[in-house]
Amino acid sequence: MTLDEKIERSCGVVSSMLKRYKNPCVLWSSGKDSMVLLHLLKFKMGLDFPVVCWREPWMPWKLEFTNRIIQEWKLEAWDWAPSAVKLCRGMGRIDVMTYYQINSSLISEPQHMIVARGTEPPEEGLPFLCGLETFLAKPLGTFNFPWDGMFIGHKSDDEDPLSGKVPLEVDWLQIERAAAGIYPIRDWTDVEVYEYIERFEVPFDETRYDVKNRTTVKNNKLNNPDYYHTCFKCCDSLSSAFVHCPKYDVDVNNISHLVPWVDPKMPYCNMRNDIPNEPGV
Repeated sequence: MTLDEKIERSCGVVSSMLKRYKNPCVLWSSGKDSMVLLHLLKFKMGLDFPVVCWREPWMPWKLEFTNRIIQEWKLEAWDWAPSAVKLCRGMGRIDVMTYYQINSSLISEPQHMIVARGTEPPEEGLPFLCGLETFLAKPLGTFNFPWDGMFIGHKSDDEDPLSGKVPLEVDWLQIERAAAGIYPIRDWTDVEVYEYIERFEVPFDETRYDVKNRTTVKNNKLNNPDYYHTCFKCCDSLSSAFVHCPKYDVDVNNISHLVPWVDPKMPYCNMRNDIPNEPGV
């Protein structure tokens, strides 16, 4: 299909789902895919939905573009505390799995969207976080999720940093006792996303994306809110029993046995299920 045909199909998916869901929201990260989805909904279709934008409180310069778009587009942007935070290992890296409730707090069995935050080891001369004092110490809580559907800008050709390719199998993911996931641009490619941005002059984070060359800006994770330079030495079971803490410049014991770890399994549609696992596996 051409891009115009895919735009038409995406609008058709949205219109079809609005016959079922009367109170949807948009999961929006301000990345290129979610910017295209939000532009499609807001400016091509004239729909104005609340956005859910889970933001970290550290390194605020990473959110400069996000906060600017919230103001310029007059977005109703929601955020709340996660229910749990766990670590995950894969593809030679440690990432943070943050659990956000996506159903009513009155239901006895909460359902969660698990958002992955990539972490990078500290680099000399660059600011970094102590994982123990930041991600693993986040305030936790429940949330009474008021929306019945979630428009999500995930695509079939996206690649998860831990699990590799995770192609979408459906446009509409029904979730028991929780808001449904809806993927209007699931069959788009990165090239088509960049073409849409250029054609319709969609704003984008120039520190992260090179629209003209249809690619991401390589090795620029300092400004990318999907990644945080973070030290997990004392929480990593693959570290030695005693490690050197770069933040306080002291030697400290390894406490990885006290840290929750999970193994990501994503059988469909980028919905992560957590499986209890041995630390560091």
